[in-house]
Amino acid sequence: MNHHKRITASEVIFDPSLATDPAVRGVDGVASIAHMAIEKCDSDLKINLYNNIVLAGGSTLMKGFTERFDNEIRNLAEQHAKTDINVSAALHRRYAAWIGGSMISSFSTFSDTTIKQSDYYDSQTENDHSACILKKTVF
Repeated sequence: MNHHKRITASEVIFDPSLATDPAVRGVDGVASIAHMAIEKCDSDLKINLYNNIVLAGGSTLMKGFTERFDNEIRNLAEQHAKTDINVSAALHRRYAAWIGGSMISSFSTFSDTTIKQSDYYDSQTENDHSACILKKTVF
């Protein structure tokens, strides 16, 4: 594989303007999105959020991803953050979603908080699907 293509493919995560699809242009990169999300929270939460940024998922396993994310979030937040910024990436982050799912499914309340496939498909329209999910979430 062409070395330049391999680097460009991963670079799009941080700089979507490199994408050839015009629909993606004007979208912020992953570090910018994280920064904006934290800045939209209450000021009481911002300190904890900046102190506990956890990277998870297969894409974060790309070589240099953690360092690049850490550098970009620090540059974006240096004027706003009133605390240290800590970015961590667990060794087994590739499996974080599966581990979290297995933990949730082991709770005794799991069956009370989930929707059966038959209930979901028995609802007639997409609005009924949303109502089915909302009903289970609220009650």
